[in-house]
Amino acid sequence: MAVKNRPGFQTNVDRTVRGTSRKTLFYDIKPSTTVLLRFTPTSNEDGQLFFESSQHFKFLEDGEKRAWACLDMHGDGEQQCPICDALERAPEVLGKAIAKNLISEHGASQRWHAQVIPIRPEGTEAADQSYIVGLSKTTAGKVSSILKLERDTRQPFLTDPEKGQAVQIERNSATGFNTRYEVLASGLRVPLDTLLPAWEEKFLDVEKSLKLRIEDKETLMLSMKETFGDVAFLAL
Repeated sequence: MAVKNRPGFQTNVDRTVRGTSRKTLFYDIKPSTTVLLRFTPTSNEDGQLFFESSQHFKFLEDGEKRAWACLDMHGDGEQQCPICDALERAPEVLGKAIAKNLISEHGASQRWHAQVIPIRPEGTEAADQSYIVGLSKTTAGKVSSILKLERDTRQPFLTDPEKGQAVQIERNSATGFNTRYEVLASGLRVPLDTLLPAWEEKFLDVEKSLKLRIEDKETLMLSMKETFGDVAFLAL
């Protein structure tokens, strides 16, 4: 008896997941995971591997959630950040308990950003783009230590397109302030052309890709009033 041919093809899980996920430039290291990241050459003219950002999250503007770039770091130098000023006064004006919550929710969050291409496990599809990873100062410092060791021992830099090694980053299962990362030199050297043949065409300007919202003091003041409420805002 002849076997009937059934229509359709084998489902590709990786492509299905990517096709139904929101497209993003940002690479998130999930809890309890270990990743291999190949750092690309920097897009910073001064040669620094990381671009440092400082942002205030969970603010409102006309009912919409906003993240504001901290003017102390990203402003023109003529205006101090009103959010930082208000949060600094908060313990004395509003009390330590309320201030602690406000600072936790809205205090400046600093990240060190770099462009990476993830090396995915065998049996899964290779990355089809480069990403931006945002690390804490401690974690970025560990990557910098690997780079310094490579320089001191005359090895190819981890950002070298041809001979650079991947960096292994392991995240523990915790979240929030208990999150910890281990950073190791993997010794695995893979050319960027092998990981992502079109990496040069898809090369990102990290600073521009972050699309930091740098607004004037008046805009931030209005956003604080909407977020904190009239009573707290007027007190600050």
